[in-house]
Amino acid sequence: MKSEENAGLLARYIELMSGDPKIKAIHMAIIMAIFHIAIETSCFRTVQISRRQVMGISHIKSIATYHRYLKELVLTGYLKYEPSYHPKIGSKAVLCL
Repeated sequence: MKSEENAGLLARYIELMSGDPKIKAIHMAIIMAIFHIAIETSCFRTVQISRRQVMGISHIKSIATYHRYLKELVLTGYLKYEPSYHPKIGSKAVLCL
């Protein structure tokens, strides 16, 4: 995916989420962290993530908070999440628009 397309996808996410009254800053932080990982790995749409990595980038300190807001992103349709219970393999996050 080209950088212009990446920027366009990110801009659409921000536009959609900023207009949604259910979305809080912490939701945005998680999505931005996932986008950051996607850019680093050059994988968009389906991204391999780890809880530790997303929490570090988004400055979330509580595991319960991370899971709560990740679940809300899944329930609102911004993200599909497939957990990996393997310690070395990251979970899959699919960015949905």
